[in-house]
Amino acid sequence: SVKLKVYNAAKTETASHVMTEDPATGIWSYAGAATLDRQSYRFEVKVSPQKQGFQPTTTTVLLHVVSSFSSRLVPAL
Repeated sequence: SVKLKVYNAAKTETASHVMTEDPATGIWSYAGAATLDRQSYRFEVKVSPQKQGFQPTTTTVLLHVVSSFSSRLVPAL
């Protein structure tokens, strides 16, 4: 699963939005208000190895939040 995490100028999280995966393309998206443009954001990615077809020796779920901030979202076409 993927979440879009939005932050204010002080880098404090202000919102978290669940993104939707397009199974045909594998692209994750979130349709939000235009006010999200120019906001700082990160992506939180949760990976379940079993869902991806891996055969790990444990049932670990990996959670990763990117370490840098971005501030430009691409508008939906």
